[in-house]
Amino acid sequence: MKIGLDLRLTDNPGLFSDFIIELTKEIIKKDDNINFNIYCNNDNLTKEIIPKQNLKINNINIKNGSLEEQTKYYGILKKDNNDLMIFFDHNKPFFYKKSFVSFIYSLENIYYQNFDNMFEKYKYIFLLKNTLKKAEKIVCFENNNIEEVTEKFNINNKKIKIIKGFFPGENLIEENELIKIDVKTKFNIKNDFFIYSSGTGIHKNIDRLLSVIKRLKDSGKKLDLVFLGNDISKQIYIRETIINYKLQNEVFFLGEIKEEEKRNLYSKCIGVILPSFYEPFPFSLRDSIKYNSNIIASNIKNIKNIFQESISYFSPISTSSLEKTVLDCIENKKNKKINYNNVIETYNKKETAKDFLNIIM
Repeated sequence: MKIGLDLRLTDNPGLFSDFIIELTKEIIKKDDNINFNIYCNNDNLTKEIIPKQNLKINNINIKNGSLEEQTKYYGILKKDNNDLMIFFDHNKPFFYKKSFVSFIYSLENIYYQNFDNMFEKYKYIFLLKNTLKKAEKIVCFENNNIEEVTEKFNINNKKIKIIKGFFPGENLIEENELIKIDVKTKFNIKNDFFIYSSGTGIHKNIDRLLSVIKRLKDSGKKLDLVFLGNDISKQIYIRETIINYKLQNEVFFLGEIKEEEKRNLYSKCIGVILPSFYEPFPFSLRDSIKYNSNIIASNIKNIKNIFQESISYFSPISTSSLEKTVLDCIENKKNKKINYNNVIETYNKKETAKDFLNIIM
């Protein structure tokens, strides 16, 4: 059997890209009797994935959603004649007729309409609908997607399969080491602080988080908020909100920082906040698990299914609920016992790869 894996999405660095690469590595290791064709847009994967006799990596340099995807890529796939293709998002050659599995990570664009214009919106919906209709199987992380997909696109829910995710990265639990750098001093963080590292978008609920920091400041509570990641620092509306709330001295944009700085930062924070309305799988909490930091998160079903009683929850639609949970976290920070061993054992890449192969075979 010959299986093709479309890894062009890994052009965009991020935790989902890391997830795809690590899942691919595990899948390839599982069965030497399957021949794999990997399609990517750069040579980095040749460094990431160990060469094998049953593996061919094709650097095709064709962007997701491009015109070449419909012409040149279609011709490549037709020539290679894979028995099965796996696409890790909805983008694929429109007229591709052979068997394929579509991995739909997120439906946030359906829920929150994150489009620059109407053309982009209808293009996305048209291509997504085509992919879902023609896919032999659809793989996603959470049951909520099944209901949305079946109702909105009239898809038979029997072909939608759920798998567990995992938090990419080696050695999630690391032993404490002597850290010479003091990140609080380096970045002039004067107060106790929380970390936010979950990206941008309407569904991330950042305005509510900032309103809680403002409330606490107005009540005399000294508390800072650290934003990690480059994208969030580019969001004008977030910076305008910070100015309107007069939080310039309480909010820090650190961007992407070095690993030793990150370790120090997570070890010193009160906790990590995930206030999202929607998270298919909370990849952004990987470093919180890695460095054993306290987590407070929205009480949405899939996050509670993963972390159960090991973290604290609040209602993402209630500012008061978030504020109370933040205050409880501050008061109980010394007594809180943090243990994510069960999460790591349950959500691991070997089991995910095994389940994924069982679905596609």
